[in-house]
Amino acid sequence: MRSLSLCPWRARCARHPFLVPGVLLALWLLATIGVRPLAMPDEGRYGSVALHMLLSGDWITPRLDGMPFFHKPPLYYWLAAGAMQLLGAAPWVARLPAALAAWTMGMGTYLFLRSHAGPRIAGWTLLVLATMPLLFGGGQYLNLDMLVGALISVTILAGAHAVLQAQRQRPFRRWVWIAYGLAGLGVLAKGLIGIVLPGGVLLVWLAWQRRGADILRLLSPVGMGLFAVVVLPWYGAMEQRFPGFFHYFFVYQQFQRFAAGGFNNAHPAWFYPATLILMCLPWTLWFLRPLWCRSSGPAARSLPDMGAWGRPVPPDSAAGLDRLAVVWLLLILLFFSLPESKLVGYILPVLPAWAFLVVRIGMGISSEQPRSSSASAEQTPANACSPSPRLVGATVLGAVALCLATVIAITLMRPQPAAAAARWLAPRLQPGDQVVMLDSLASDLQFHLAKPTPSWIVSVWDDPEAMWGDTWRKELWDAGEFDPAVRHDNLLTFTQFRQRLCSPTLTHTLWLWGSVDVERTLPLLAHAPLVWQAPASDRDHRRLWQLTPADAHRLAGCPAPVSR
Repeated sequence: MRSLSLCPWRARCARHPFLVPGVLLALWLLATIGVRPLAMPDEGRYGSVALHMLLSGDWITPRLDGMPFFHKPPLYYWLAAGAMQLLGAAPWVARLPAALAAWTMGMGTYLFLRSHAGPRIAGWTLLVLATMPLLFGGGQYLNLDMLVGALISVTILAGAHAVLQAQRQRPFRRWVWIAYGLAGLGVLAKGLIGIVLPGGVLLVWLAWQRRGADILRLLSPVGMGLFAVVVLPWYGAMEQRFPGFFHYFFVYQQFQRFAAGGFNNAHPAWFYPATLILMCLPWTLWFLRPLWCRSSGPAARSLPDMGAWGRPVPPDSAAGLDRLAVVWLLLILLFFSLPESKLVGYILPVLPAWAFLVVRIGMGISSEQPRSSSASAEQTPANACSPSPRLVGATVLGAVALCLATVIAITLMRPQPAAAAARWLAPRLQPGDQVVMLDSLASDLQFHLAKPTPSWIVSVWDDPEAMWGDTWRKELWDAGEFDPAVRHDNLLTFTQFRQRLCSPTLTHTLWLWGSVDVERTLPLLAHAPLVWQAPASDRDHRRLWQLTPADAHRLAGCPAPVSR
């Protein structure tokens, strides 16, 4: 197979090897970033939290509907809020940190492999990685998974690069420090997995190589100090402001959610391997290639030589890099397969290793192939194991088409009416008006309205069964534990809401958002002015009602005020 050149201007690219691949990858990741509405619940929720930071000026405490929201640390919110401050509050802008993370994962992988496996395998790995639907979709999805996946990946790469630099008697300590700094950012992105997973991958990899000295090199006091400087200020500030934060975030959110059942998205142990195979098509089909390879064929000799599994090999050898990819893939897959709750985005950190193994095992490209091998390869007679340029080209086109088709399908299959409702409501919303969400958390509506004032959320807060499990109600109620006053003001039962309709302090218009089903719980909606409704394609039939204070008093059947 001919060498893949991602840079036709060889002189310039020799000085800046990241230039052309970096630009092409950025353009590819941004191609469809703005075509979809916000997907619920994740994109609306995280986008709303980031926008609240910007509008309120409180960049320290993440808040959901005005209440402290500690399901996740703040790094993504900071990046998204900063982007929206520069470019405006739009869904595509809020997705930019995810695109930046995917770009960082791709370019980090490319530059690492270029240094240690050569430009040929680096170029092919980047192409495979960039056109995997799982990475393409993750790079334009507004949640934290792509960011933490990228940070875990580049932490592993920085640590491995430090080890390989030390093997070659080159300066390596700054890369150890960089790895610790990146791990700190990973902890600020999603918690302890930011350091546990990259540390585990590097430890197992070096233990397999029997490189105890290299393990000790990675235990840097300076790096640990840098890690503490990155991590401790925000976590310490939250515990000081909100006593009990440590227990909630680390014990409940990090450990109990990992070990316990009862949360959403329960899947069997084989879920992630199946997901990886299906969502990285068509590239995963290349793993079938070795099945018909002949042991005497030239292509078979290009397959990874892992050596004897128990035999140590130099970390900077081809087998050392192959083992790094295998450990990287298997350890993270095993880690996330243990809990019952599984989400697709959790396995994004394995994609660089997966792409590398596609190139090494599936395509049979050698990490140690001489530069002159391209000419000799052309003289080698074709055989059943030799991937033809047409087959490679068809795979690339198929991967690109599948990435784009996935985005288009999601856009067409999941219409979100909140943007249209917000466009109608925004010019009619007066200062002091109150948005009321009936048995729902429409955080996408909050995002599009760009209104810092929290909404009233009317639901069955007094029903213990409805509050059990991993639901939006539980999220809001837990957030309210850190600010009971705001929770008392904003989280209302249906009875409390009817009482508030009769309050003499109600002096502004209410805008009620909910599905048609909520009319059974709140019969007064049948007589309330219906001012907007979603198109028929919206399966929840969401609507918007308007209640003036007079309408509210009349429809709620409030007693007449006592005259004196």
